[in-house]
Amino acid sequence: MDRTDKKLILKKGGHLFLEYSEWDGEEHFPGVNEEETPPNPFKLHDLPFEFDKGVTVEDLCLYLKKNMDYWEIVIGNWIRDYVDSCFVSPKKDGEDDGSVLEKCVLDWGMECTKFKGKKSINRPNLNFGMKGKDSDGNSVNYGFGDIPLSNIKDLPIEIEDKLVIHYGDLDDFFPKKKEKEWSIESFNHRNLFQRLFPKLDRLIYEIGYWSKHSKKDYGDMKVCLFDVLYGIFWELSFYGNPADRNVFFEKMNKDLEEFKDSNKISGKDDE
Repeated sequence: MDRTDKKLILKKGGHLFLEYSEWDGEEHFPGVNEEETPPNPFKLHDLPFEFDKGVTVEDLCLYLKKNMDYWEIVIGNWIRDYVDSCFVSPKKDGEDDGSVLEKCVLDWGMECTKFKGKKSINRPNLNFGMKGKDSDGNSVNYGFGDIPLSNIKDLPIEIEDKLVIHYGDLDDFFPKKKEKEWSIESFNHRNLFQRLFPKLDRLIYEIGYWSKHSKKDYGDMKVCLFDVLYGIFWELSFYGNPADRNVFFEKMNKDLEEFKDSNKISGKDDE
């Protein structure tokens, strides 16, 4: 029998299936499934991949836990530590701000930027983030910050497989400066208008910034399982392993509180 239209699907409970259609020359048999165990490298890195509806972060970690010997070598990025962290007790949330996390999302990202006369472009990569609603019911994109996997293990994961290239000409946006004038201080300095009207200044900045950007949709770009896992654990491990990540955000939050306190003491606003 000929087999075509092959794809891998991760289902509830961490079960990875190969789905394909069969023809015997005359009759068509759609939707045949075979569970993939142990991992077949060719299929994992070549065949299109998708999550079955309702598959969660925990389901993905269950699959990885069963096949960790392979993926720890191929992905790295402290993948074993992060998967183990999914199955510990969830961290107690702080004060409820009314926002709701709804799902985790993977989507293609690719950027081309012109700055100081030079053009740079990155390869297509899968971005991993969360979507939800704020206290006013507005749709919001969220980063992971210091949220442990155990706190979001029940969130479903979805893939948005459209490739959109963003282009930005920053030479037309940022003021012309000499090389020695490019510094953190020059960007952080606020004039009188910026201090009196910070929200209006921010709006003007965003309008100007995005007016120099364009984007083009190149349609669907399928993913394989390797793309998905690399995108997820590259994002999660950006600040190191789970322990290092916690230390980083604890220090950042402490520095932020100290900065706010110092502004209050000096009588400055903290916007």
